[in-house]
Order: sequence, then structure tokens, then C-alpha cells
Amino acid sequence: MLDRFLKQFGKQNGEKREERVSESAETASGAPQLPDGEDIEDFDHPGRNVPPKPVKSPDEPTTLVFANSKGGVGKSTVAFLSCLKLALKRPDCLIEFIDLDRQATTSESLYRFANKKFRLISDPEFLLASGGVNNARIYQHLKSGFQLKSENEKRFVFFDTPAGTTPTEYSFMLDTDYLFVPTSASDADLGATKKFLSRLYDANPLINGGKIKFLPTVVVIPNLLEDRTEILTIYRNLREFPCFLGHPIFYSKVFRTTFNYGISDHNVVDLLRITEDFGDWLVNVVCDHSLTAYTPSTLHQI
Repeated sequence: MLDRFLKQFGKQNGEKREERVSESAETASGAPQLPDGEDIEDFDHPGRNVPPKPVKSPDEPTTLVFANSKGGVGKSTVAFLSCLKLALKRPDCLIEFIDLDRQATTSESLYRFANKKFRLISDPEFLLASGGVNNARIYQHLKSGFQLKSENEKRFVFFDTPAGTTPTEYSFMLDTDYLFVPTSASDADLGATKKFLSRLYDANPLINGGKIKFLPTVVVIPNLLEDRTEILTIYRNLREFPCFLGHPIFYSKVFRTTFNYGISDHNVVDLLRITEDFGDWLVNVVCDHSLTAYTPSTLHQI
């Protein structure tokens, strides 16, 4: 249960963990800015003027998708820690997690934390018999009536996607609020991420008739980094795209045990601790829409 985990996380938060955890936390605690000497876009409202998305009604959810066509970039791990962090920081919110990966690694690991406020949504109709995604059924779920108990209560829906995801097949992601694209600084990951973003921003006639009026807030997540210089590598490779560069996540051996299902939840506590800065950053971004209320002309760090 999430309530039990929350108590454990709070109890252990001030305790010293194993040396590997403290070392990883020290590595990741540095400022997320790009290394000195790089001229990056940094002004109040950069970019071109684009039509704002239609204002949502209060009962419509905030939707977040974690996607990349490349496998092994850490989509599931980032989605896992992101939804848990939001649940811990905003216990008043209603959080749903939809796992579109048939392996269901993330949803199986989150199952033990589910409660009335933190729900795992499982519907066989989300996926087609052919293996593709049923976009119509996902739209139907998001538009379904959902009675909130108060005006302060918010609903967030997280989506984890499998490797091979494309904007053409997963067209529902074009109508979501946030699209988080994790990538490491490796040549293979950056090459695949560049292709994924190119397809996303391309006016492809197969996507909405080639007329994309609105796009989600796209945020590249520098993930599995060895040092801060790799942030610059990612920036240089993806700077042409009009999206945001998010808070970096540095590699730790703790990631290897993210989806372990043991008697205790020490592995998850360790994961949330060493990624605390990222988790706090993500909660701020998705809860304060003004931070991404514009479209940058090139990759812009937030």
C-alpha cells in the first residue's frame, strides 16, 4: 500500500543508506545547468508564437506520456519514479497509470502501491489484437465522466509505452499534455531520439491529416548520465527541436533493482532518494502549467 510506503520513506529519509546510494546522490546533486561555455537559449519567452491549447474543463485529466522509439533509454524507470513521486508529493490528487507495454513490467511493480488515489488501469481493449494501440479506446477512457470530489482535486493519467512507439501509431499522444522523451547520451540512443522527434514535428499526412494544430509539451529527459558533460552532448544533438530539456538523471546501480519485488521496499526508497531533485522538478512542471506555457524555437532548458 502507498500509505505504508509513504511512512517508510519518511522514516528512512533522514537515515544514512549504503555507500553506493550516498555516492550516487552526491553525483546527482550538482546543478542541472549545462556546462560553462555553451551558448544556450535562455530568455523569458523564447520561440515562435503558436496557438495555445484549448482550455480544459476542470474534470479533464492532465495526461503524461513517456515514450521513445528506442528501447533501453529508461522510459519505464522514469515513468515509475515520476508517478510515485507525484503520489507522495500530492496525496490529494487522483493518479492513474496505464501500461501500454505488453510486458507490463512497470504496472506489475506498482501494483503493491495501489489504493483509492493511486490506480492501475488495466483494460484489454487498450491494445489491439495486432499488437498495436487502440487510440479510440484510450480517448474514450480519458473523456469518460469522472466526478471529482472537490475543485482542488486533480486527476493525472500516466502512460508508459513500449519500444518502437511512433507518433503515427500512437496518435493519442499528440493530444496529451506532456510527452516526456528519455534518452541517454549514447550515439544509438541520440540517433533514435532524433528520429522520434523528427517524426513528431513532421507534418506527416498520416498524422491528423498533416495538420497538427497543437502538440503536447515535449520534454527531453537526459537519463542514465555518467557526468554533467553528457548533458551538453544531448543538447548539441537535439538543439534543433522546439521542445524543452528537462532535469537530468544520473546513472546509479540502484536502477538495476528498480523493479525488484522483495519483502521490503528499500530499493524503491533508494531510487526516490537519489532522484529526489528530478522528482521535485517533475512535480513542479506538471502542476504549474505556466512553466511551459510557451513553445521554444529550439531546445530550451527548464
